[in-house]
Amino acid sequence: MPLTIARFDLDETPVIPNVPRPVPAVRAVLPTGFPFIVDEVAHEVVEPVLLFLAAKYSGPAAFKEGSWTKLNSANAAAADLKDWWEKARISGVPWDCADDHLVADWLIDMRTIISGKTFDFLSDSTVKRRASSVAEFYRWAHGRKLVEHIPEPDAAKRLANALMLDPKGPAHARGNVGRGKYDREPHPISPKHAAMIADHLGPLPTMKTRGVNRTRLAFELGFETGMRIDEILNLHHALFADFDFDKTQPFVMTSIEITKTKGLVPREINIPAWLMNELNLYVAGERHTALTRARTIWLKGSTPEPWQLFLNHAGSPQHVGKPTQAATLQDEFAASCRTLNITRRKILGKGSAKVQVVMVPRHTFHDTRHSFAVMLFHALESRGRVRPWLRVQKALGHAQISTTTSIYLSVVDHLGAEALERLAETFHAIRNDWRGAVAREVANLKGETV
Repeated sequence: MPLTIARFDLDETPVIPNVPRPVPAVRAVLPTGFPFIVDEVAHEVVEPVLLFLAAKYSGPAAFKEGSWTKLNSANAAAADLKDWWEKARISGVPWDCADDHLVADWLIDMRTIISGKTFDFLSDSTVKRRASSVAEFYRWAHGRKLVEHIPEPDAAKRLANALMLDPKGPAHARGNVGRGKYDREPHPISPKHAAMIADHLGPLPTMKTRGVNRTRLAFELGFETGMRIDEILNLHHALFADFDFDKTQPFVMTSIEITKTKGLVPREINIPAWLMNELNLYVAGERHTALTRARTIWLKGSTPEPWQLFLNHAGSPQHVGKPTQAATLQDEFAASCRTLNITRRKILGKGSAKVQVVMVPRHTFHDTRHSFAVMLFHALESRGRVRPWLRVQKALGHAQISTTTSIYLSVVDHLGAEALERLAETFHAIRNDWRGAVAREVANLKGETV
């Protein structure tokens, strides 16, 4: 890594595990263990950060009865500023030229980072702490005339929110008066929960196990393309018939134009070959079986055969072979979340005598769209794309950038077929890493080795 955190230590007393070192008679300029950032490429200390940390965490108020009491705070601030310094370095912006846009970009990054400890997204409190560390650093630097401009954290937050969310609220929240803040914001599904939900929704056709493929495949389409649920349900089955699958090239992209979109603005989506193959098997298998049964119930005479890709399966209690409704997918998704205990608390009737706390699903089907964006964001960054969240509008069918969640991404206009295939491999690898993390966690609980 170009940047690392080192620690100040001039104490000659040997380090003994779990035994505190004695307080030296003469205190050094910096306490033992004091963190600072080192640029491993330039072989030098990042001086502005060291001076800031020293000013804030090594003064007289940082000691109590001769012992340094600010170790944890200094460590957290050093880690926050290291992350910020890395962001500025990657963006090619000198630290003393940072503006509100770069801070907003960084804040958006924070909303999409996956913790290596929890396999979940960073908490709001962690993001807030990191933003506060950067804001405090620049206020200190401005007071010492090291910078001319202080990136305003409030302005950056407003800018980040404008890029993250439609000012009128996302499409699935508009028109729902009284919905809380949680309902109005995007909630990408964490790696751990994504793997659990996918497996619970049903098998893929190639798995050749008992179970319904339809809802699992709709879920996969949301993850792989970022399509809205209505767009998924308006796909024509003929698009996936007679697909010639080459097992040696599972990530070759097939471009499909969809016309039944929000606003009826046509756009192209890209589906990897492995998923095209699964959908082809679904059309020839589960979908065909549903239509065969429907012909014994209601699909008779001159009744037109449904053209939609996803139909109610042969085991449906009613409406066998008829087009699947959005409510059906949403209900099955919600049921999986409840069964898997992927829930959150919601307060009903707040401020009234009938207030109660209920457990509701943490996610909706629409969150597959947000999750697609998060994974694609990281896949693009791993391929060296600069500010990939700016390349968003066409693939997701948004009219203006201000209405586009920053984590919604597309490479349709800017990458060729070969690059798209490489990107799909990275995208798929990220998903496999997620599953591997879950497997390792389960194995650790069982005392096994993966």
